[in-house]
Amino acid sequence: MKNICKLALAMFAVSATSQVYAQCGGVASANDVAAEYPASVTAGFTGVCEINGQDVTDAGTADNSSIGTATLDRDFLWVLDGKVNVCENTQRAVIEANGDNATYAVPAPSVLGATLTIESGTTIIGDSDTSRASNDYGLDYLVINRGCDIDAQGTSNDPIRMTSVQDLDTADTGARAQWGGLYVNGESPTNNLCDEDGEIAGGGEFCIVDGEANTGTHGGGDMADSSGTIRYLTVSYAGFAFSATSELNGIALQSVGSGTTVEYIQVNENEDDGIELFGGNVNVKNVVLTNNGDDGFDLTDGWDGNAQYVLVYNPDAGSNNRAFENNGGGGSPLSAGNFSNVTVISESTTVGDVELMRSREGNNGTYTNVAVVRPAAMAGECLDEDATSIWSSHYADCTTVGSAVGATAYTNSFNGYVNGFNEAILLATNPTTIDSGFEAATFVGAVENCENDWTLGWTIPGTLPPVSQAQCDADAQAQVNVPIMGAAGMLALFAGLASIGILRRRVY
Repeated sequence: MKNICKLALAMFAVSATSQVYAQCGGVASANDVAAEYPASVTAGFTGVCEINGQDVTDAGTADNSSIGTATLDRDFLWVLDGKVNVCENTQRAVIEANGDNATYAVPAPSVLGATLTIESGTTIIGDSDTSRASNDYGLDYLVINRGCDIDAQGTSNDPIRMTSVQDLDTADTGARAQWGGLYVNGESPTNNLCDEDGEIAGGGEFCIVDGEANTGTHGGGDMADSSGTIRYLTVSYAGFAFSATSELNGIALQSVGSGTTVEYIQVNENEDDGIELFGGNVNVKNVVLTNNGDDGFDLTDGWDGNAQYVLVYNPDAGSNNRAFENNGGGGSPLSAGNFSNVTVISESTTVGDVELMRSREGNNGTYTNVAVVRPAAMAGECLDEDATSIWSSHYADCTTVGSAVGATAYTNSFNGYVNGFNEAILLATNPTTIDSGFEAATFVGAVENCENDWTLGWTIPGTLPPVSQAQCDADAQAQVNVPIMGAAGMLALFAGLASIGILRRRVY
């Protein structure tokens, strides 16, 4: 009889566990918590699945894997509870044993490896409201640990969405710093000093270093390392002041290698930087950064990849800092990342004389096909050069163009964020002459014209300035007429007209 009871209890336990797994798509560390959320949040989802993570405010909480290989099903709303790790951070104990960060001989130490797959159309939220019964930890963010992969492939019609619970709740509103953001750690090189005594990696060695804000370790010797694929992803209302010297970004790529695909991403209303690259060789394309609290695009620690089609828009709402703040970090080699086809449109009147696009010390990269616009009332430099970077085909509609060598003043005619006629006739540089990893491009700025607007369908509605279809048609017709006079003649004509204020316009 006793054995029968044990068997019945075991069968019940298996059944209950299977039910939880079934409710949450088979993710073992997730539980259905739909009952804790209002209908305004849960509407349209089969279930609400909370993934148990780590309490980063409690040093005694184990830093281990919350998710191994798993798939987040689009039918469920996924809630992060604390720091959710994909894979165990295998180097944490090793670094602690060395007192701080450490150097290692090539090849990189082996890691367990796992892949988190996120289906197109999936929604993931952070919920820092600890009053909910199951929400044990206050600060929520997702970390793909070193040696593990993320496979997040949304589509232009069905992007993946990471945001806050407040953003989904019709009775509440989204705001910065409501959850932590996304961190990806790779095995590509970083020039960050390997320990607090200033030791750096020598011949046949590489650094593994600690990421900011308790986001795991990163670094290695594999420049072509792959951390997976991120495509058509939006991140909203993230970021957090983790400490007095460390803040969480919307998306951070830490020592991520060139084998990783990152394209069609938007970071909106982050507390700190929109996207930050800490070392690594990853390439990024089709990036939209809107109204982030600190910098839109930040890089450090020796990043050496390519970034193409980058659009930064800061409305005159809420504080912003620079659109770009790029520096080399603490060691060698210098950051040597390349940028091509960049549009920066700032309407912010709250940043004083801060430079809008700054290339700082330790940065040896290139900037090509850049167009920058800033309110006439703001006196700060638009294109500031403190490093040894190389600039080409870079233009500014600003009171102070700046110190970037060869920068040219012009009068913008942006149709929202899409190039207008004045942008279309600017002299461009084919970026493939700078790095073969770029796509060939014959235009300045991020979005060539209305016909080729790669932001449509997947970016967050209302976060970019509106585009006028009538202006699209007018600009297209004007460009057809360019060959009659020639680009140089048209440029001279429109520059003259602009000087008397006829062409200076903005479309809203």
